Amino acid sequence: MGLEHSDIMRLDQIVNHKPRLEKGEQLYCAHDPFCSVYAIRSGMLKLYSNQEDGIEVIHGFYFSGDVVGFDGIESGEYQLNVEAIEPSTLCEIPYEQLQLLSVNIPNLSMHLYRVLGKKMNDSYYQAQLLAIKSAEQRLANFLYYTVDRIRSRGFDEFEFHLPILHREVANYIGLTPETVSRLLTKFHNQGIVTWKKRRVVLHDKDALRTLAGIPNVVDFKCKLGECRLNF
Repeated sequence: MGLEHSDIMRLDQIVNHKPRLEKGEQLYCAHDPFCSVYAIRSGMLKLYSNQEDGIEVIHGFYFSGDVVGFDGIESGEYQLNVEAIEPSTLCEIPYEQLQLLSVNIPNLSMHLYRVLGKKMNDSYYQAQLLAIKSAEQRLANFLYYTVDRIRSRGFDEFEFHLPILHREVANYIGLTPETVSRLLTKFHNQGIVTWKKRRVVLHDKDALRTLAGIPNVVDFKCKLGECRLNF
């Protein structure tokens, strides 16, 4: 259920449009006081932490339409660093005002629960991804998940801009940059997917899904005796 126009107007009154973040610029750092959540209007951000030895650990990539900042709710401090990986525009939503507004707009509360649920799912997804033993399946799974996120935003899933560096993907999925480069060359030669110069071209979505170890939803339902149509 969506928000009424009047509710959207009330929400818009508490939103602050932040200046554009340039590539490499940070939105907030770990241990900064929590005060707001941020909706991404355009661009892409990465969430990461730094180990004691200074090594960066990437926890996620976020696209336009995503909301970041909820990691600060429990402790009153942001737990992660957030950095733009390409020029990005955001809307700042002060959390206290958002809470007060959600009391009077029931549908807004539901939207907040969905966003929080997505954050939990993202964390669960990364844990699952790192548990996959095959490097090939791990990278294919990441690419398939990314394609699905692109599609859900109404963009062309078969050719799209992806500004994430190969070494950043390697960091996120627990592989070496050399392994990621070798596997991407293999996927390209097999006619499955090409990722060069921040441009992804998906040639065979079914092959990528199979490589990722993701079951076909129709086949899965048929095995459970739930299939009603012949495809």
